[in-house]
Amino acid sequence: MRIEHIRLHNLNSLTGTWEIDLTAPAYRDDNLYAITGPTGAGKTTILDAICLALYGRTPRLARINKNTNDIMSRHTGTCFAEATIAVHDRRYRCYWSQHRARRRADGELQNPKHEIADATSGQLLASSLKTTAATIEQLTGMDYSRFTRAMLLAQGEFAAYLQATPDERAPLLEQITGTAIYSQLSIRAHENYKAARDTLNTLQAETAGITLLTADETAALEAERDTARHAAATLATTQQQTAAALAWLADIARLRAEHSALREQAGQLAAEAAAFAPERARLERANRAATLDAAYTHLNTLRQQQHDDEHSLATLSAALPGQQSALAAADTALASAQAALAAAKQQHDANQPHWQNMRAYDQRLADQQHTLREHEQRVATTQADLTNAAARHSTLQQQHDDETRQLTAIAAWLDAHAADAALARDLDTITLRVQDLAAQQKQNDETAAHTRATLARHQENERALAAAEAACQKTAAHAASLAAAHDRASQRLAQHLAGRSLRDYRTDKDRFAAQLAAAQNIADLATRRAQLHDGEPCPLCGATEHPYTHGQTPQPDSLRAQYDALNRYITEAETCENEEQNAASAARTAAQNATAAAHNRDLAAQNHANSRANHDAARQQQKQSDDALAAARAALARQLAPYTPATATTPHNPAAILNTLRQRLHDWQHHEQRQRDIQQQHSITTTALAGSRAALDACQSTHAQAVAQHNTALATWQHTQNERRAHYGTRDPDAEARAAQHTITRSEHNAQRAQTARQQAHDTLRDSETRLHDLRQRLAQNNATISEATAQFQKDSEAAGISTVPNNRLLLFTNEEQTTQGTPEQNPSPACGGRWREATEGGKQTSKTADAAQNNIGIEKSRLGEAPAETAYLAARLPAAARAQLAARAADLDRRQQDNHSRLHDRAARLDATLAQAMTNEDETTLRERQETARAQQQTHDQTIATLNYRLAENHKAQAALRDKQAAITAQQAETRRWQALHDLIGSADGKKYRNFAQGLTFASVIAHANRQLARMNDRYLLTHDPARPLELDIIDNYQGGETRTTKNLSGGETFLVSLALALGLSHMAGENIRIDTLFLDEGFGTLDEETLESALDTLSALRADGKHIGVISHIAALTERIPTQIRITPEQGGRSRIDGPGCRRGD
Repeated sequence: MRIEHIRLHNLNSLTGTWEIDLTAPAYRDDNLYAITGPTGAGKTTILDAICLALYGRTPRLARINKNTNDIMSRHTGTCFAEATIAVHDRRYRCYWSQHRARRRADGELQNPKHEIADATSGQLLASSLKTTAATIEQLTGMDYSRFTRAMLLAQGEFAAYLQATPDERAPLLEQITGTAIYSQLSIRAHENYKAARDTLNTLQAETAGITLLTADETAALEAERDTARHAAATLATTQQQTAAALAWLADIARLRAEHSALREQAGQLAAEAAAFAPERARLERANRAATLDAAYTHLNTLRQQQHDDEHSLATLSAALPGQQSALAAADTALASAQAALAAAKQQHDANQPHWQNMRAYDQRLADQQHTLREHEQRVATTQADLTNAAARHSTLQQQHDDETRQLTAIAAWLDAHAADAALARDLDTITLRVQDLAAQQKQNDETAAHTRATLARHQENERALAAAEAACQKTAAHAASLAAAHDRASQRLAQHLAGRSLRDYRTDKDRFAAQLAAAQNIADLATRRAQLHDGEPCPLCGATEHPYTHGQTPQPDSLRAQYDALNRYITEAETCENEEQNAASAARTAAQNATAAAHNRDLAAQNHANSRANHDAARQQQKQSDDALAAARAALARQLAPYTPATATTPHNPAAILNTLRQRLHDWQHHEQRQRDIQQQHSITTTALAGSRAALDACQSTHAQAVAQHNTALATWQHTQNERRAHYGTRDPDAEARAAQHTITRSEHNAQRAQTARQQAHDTLRDSETRLHDLRQRLAQNNATISEATAQFQKDSEAAGISTVPNNRLLLFTNEEQTTQGTPEQNPSPACGGRWREATEGGKQTSKTADAAQNNIGIEKSRLGEAPAETAYLAARLPAAARAQLAARAADLDRRQQDNHSRLHDRAARLDATLAQAMTNEDETTLRERQETARAQQQTHDQTIATLNYRLAENHKAQAALRDKQAAITAQQAETRRWQALHDLIGSADGKKYRNFAQGLTFASVIAHANRQLARMNDRYLLTHDPARPLELDIIDNYQGGETRTTKNLSGGETFLVSLALALGLSHMAGENIRIDTLFLDEGFGTLDEETLESALDTLSALRADGKHIGVISHIAALTERIPTQIRITPEQGGRSRIDGPGCRRGD
């Protein structure tokens, strides 16, 4: 896991948005970098931002929620932290934020937000506080506790684990290494043993409470149940026979009642059919009339068309005289409009000569006015020219005087600085000499710096050689001491094993464990063995011999004592083996360190000799450079001698000398150029001044001539205007011409409208005459067609059998015709394919339909005497709804009569069959009394049988439960013994029994990793632990003969070194499931001396091989001087700070 990018906003003193890109080249080139700044500047805030982005909490502030946020910058309303991490070639962006209401500084805090997304695709993986933390833990393999101990070692947390008690150290070790499973196993073993034991006790108690019936009691209950069952069967047969007889009597009574009701219904249906006979005949005649509907509709349509044509003919004949009168009036109006048009045109032609004369006067006046305006413009132009010429002459005179004064001043300056004229010739040479002097000075400075650097390297190599000599001697002595310690540990292990291997002892332990379990099982069956007798089979195995019943049982107590002693012996052997392995590892590391120290001493000696030779050569080169610099300064002084003494006496500042001379040459050349430019301009100005005087005189003459011409044109225009007013006054010829033209246009429009009206009247009269001719022809043709249709309808009526009207139907038709004297709605009559009642049967018709029907009635009334077939057709017709209603009534009556006949025949047959059965000759009352008596006796027997069945079933269940309980007890006893054996080994209620043993082994691995890091920083100390107290931590002081002492009396620097080594070891253990590529260390280096600090930094730099990037937070100058790559936190005014360094910038 690697931290690649950090972005934060308004956290503590880091107000605004800041970004730190840890993938910048500076961090890739050097794995160690420092986060520096004064105390309180905000260095630790960067680590807080990382923790917030990943876990929503910080080591200093724990969790941040809606109620409290002490990390948001003052006077701000929002804050956030974002970190981009890389895990297994995948990149993720973790983001935490919180804001106040309306994002104002005085708003109420809102709930924080937390999310994680794929940094490449942007896909959101989680977006709530709980799911985001869980997702980060799943992806990285680290929760907050493991992260702050494996990757981010916060300020003040270095010695927390070192100074912890064993009871505090074990849970922390579980969290860091993820080995809490051992405590859980210990607790689970204890809980499972307790649960198995409780289950066994419960089963035994439940078995004691089961009671069974004897064999005699069971047989008596079964006999009583059989007797009750037989009596109940006899009663059931009696009840069935009685019920059948009662049902037979009920069926006879029901069938007789149904037969009588059906006979009565048949009489009613016969009367209804007789009453419906006239309506049935009416329905048949209406159905035959319905076949003539299409023919009658065609005939009636022809008659309606004939009637409409006769009406149209009368209407057109009446309108024809009016149309003729309208045409005559249109002719008169047309003649009047044409006369008015001729008069208007004549008046227009008479006024035309006067309008032409007025336009001629107006044109002359316009031409003269245009000439007058041109003269006015010329006067204005000449006046402007005159003014401009006078101003230009004045300006040129002033410019001529200024140029004369400037020329006098420049000549005086050039006389005063005549010596600088030679610089144009000598400045290039002087420049070359100054450049040579500057190059020589630079070379001299570089030579001096090189000489000082060789001297510093030589002195550093002298110190390094002395340190290497001391380190070589120290590591050699330390390696010899650790080799002797390894020999002693090997001897102790060999003596303890006594020629056997640890595997042999473990095999013996397993054998004792099996014997102990078997003895315990035998001891647990003591009660059962007391019930066994020789010659009788064992209920468990079936054997007839029982050797353990005569006092030959194994004793588990003696076996347990042997097992415990062997277990302790193996534990001591394992401790010796661990000590031997640790001593061997330490001896190998010390030997490697001694070899490396000797090699470093040889390298230091070679470096010392080389640095001495380099320093001597640098001193000789420095002397040569000093001589060359002095010669260059002397040559420059000679070159500057012709110039002023002040300049010549400052040869040690060549750049200033050169700039002064260049400025002096520039000033001389500038004044010379200005003199030439002004002289040239002065000549031009003198010539221009003479020209401007002549131009001024010419403008004055031209202006006077223009004024005279303007006055002449003005007099001419006034004369012409007076003459025009004398002849025509103020008349406007154009207005008069437009009015006359408007009169002509209006007269033409009136004539055109009269012509259009006359044409429309003519067309209307001609159209009416044409339509009258067409109507007369169509009426003649329709008369023949109607006669043919009437004859055909008579034939169709006779074929349908309705050519005559029944007396009653004709009377009805006649009465209905007489009702037409009222309104159509109140007095419907036969017409338009049927009677008015048929037209309004389904609902109200529109007024147009009613009018058409009334009209048809009038037509048909006139033809009733001449067309008896039509009269018969109209009398026979019925509306469709009426015909449907009568047809439905006829069908329903037929269906009911048929149904009644079928049901009457069925009931008679069923009654005869039921009477033939003759099931009983007793009455219903006697049968029901017998049935109730048998039912009461049946219930008594059923209750007795149920009670006996329940008692027998409960006894059967008790027998089965007893067998199940006995089998469960046997199985549970085996389960309890199994969990008891595991409980004796690792079980405890608080989990400490197995946790301390397992974490002792894990702690030994942590110590081994920590010792490797500690050996790189300091050869004096080694961490160790007591095998009898596996979680206690001690220190071996190699400078005190390998004495083991407690870590509590270490100095501040020693405590930091040991804590750092232990932290690195914990980091290694915590990161076994995931690669840790970034490590942050917050403060703690201030307690180290210079040499130890250097060793610690070398150790951290050596982690480059593991691919780790380490960020160190410190304000110590000595530390920051040794780490070139730095992120600097600089305080500013107002309690704010800024971030500078590689990859750091202020965000948007």
